[in-house]
Amino acid sequence: MKEGWLVLKEGLFSIIVPCYNVEKYVRHCVQKLQEQEYTNFEVILVDDGSTDGTYEECLQLKREYDNITVACHLEDTSNKRVNLGVEATRNKGLDIANGEYVFFLDADDSIDNTTLKLAKKVFDNYENVDFILTGFCYSLSDIGKEYRVLADLNERLYECRELIENFHTRLPMNIVSCMGTKIYRRQFLEEYKIRFDRKYRFNEDGAFALDAFMNAQWIYYINKPLYYYYQRTGSTTYSYRENAFVTVSNRIDLEESLYKQNGISDSKKFFIIDQRTELIIGLLREEAIFKGWKSFCKLFRDFYKIEQIRNECREVLNCEKGIKRRVRLAFFLYYFRSLLFIYYKTVRY
Repeated sequence: MKEGWLVLKEGLFSIIVPCYNVEKYVRHCVQKLQEQEYTNFEVILVDDGSTDGTYEECLQLKREYDNITVACHLEDTSNKRVNLGVEATRNKGLDIANGEYVFFLDADDSIDNTTLKLAKKVFDNYENVDFILTGFCYSLSDIGKEYRVLADLNERLYECRELIENFHTRLPMNIVSCMGTKIYRRQFLEEYKIRFDRKYRFNEDGAFALDAFMNAQWIYYINKPLYYYYQRTGSTTYSYRENAFVTVSNRIDLEESLYKQNGISDSKKFFIIDQRTELIIGLLREEAIFKGWKSFCKLFRDFYKIEQIRNECREVLNCEKGIKRRVRLAFFLYYFRSLLFIYYKTVRY
């Protein structure tokens, strides 16, 4: 380990759980974690200024289990607990984590009981693995539907370049961007200074994943849905998100900095553009559902005015063979606004 790095506990997994108004869910999350077949892990519950009884419930869980750490954000002057957002909350968890490996779990989700055991086996067998990628199970609890999301990949070690070159046909974008589908070697995150940035709020998962994919050399894919993601009415991913245009503008700033790094190949560039395209389409979809036609059209025009977006979409469209992505990019480039609006207004999942 390089000089100046944190002294980490060998074999320990640090499971970082941001907590904001999850009083009803956090106990179940922690109890499910205690059922892991591999038991060398710590759970770091970081309260983000909850206004319900979340913080008190976290403290109670700490009294009941010896592998729980509880933290929160405090105002400098009064030591009052404050809300800083999920980005700062996950970063705080990283700052106090002791583990050789890091995993991010939302307090209202869960993971398979074999997750840490399988991950430890991979890390032991492949010392060069930067992070592990898995599938996930997506549950729409309000309507009782559940989906298994897996990549069209064999379970093995991949050079990151190989995954990026084939991502549009074999690696679903929701696996790429979902926070819970990755288990990181802490040394990798520290070496490349990969952290969450507040300016990418509402797209912090995608920005973090993008940074990881751009810097990783080796990734191991486990072909199992190990993360259980539950989408409920009122969750941050289910509700409307303000400042969509600012979110995309900040994302382009991140992309520009990545382009300037050495070794950004065409495949990496297309990977970056496709991630951003998915973000834009998701934001337009939300605008259609929550704000209606006029607001949707305004946001669409704002995005379309960004010349870099138009040019890069054309660049990908000219090289892209996949029908699904070509249709999506054509929607954006050729102003089929009404069709796009109808699609995202009516097809919600």
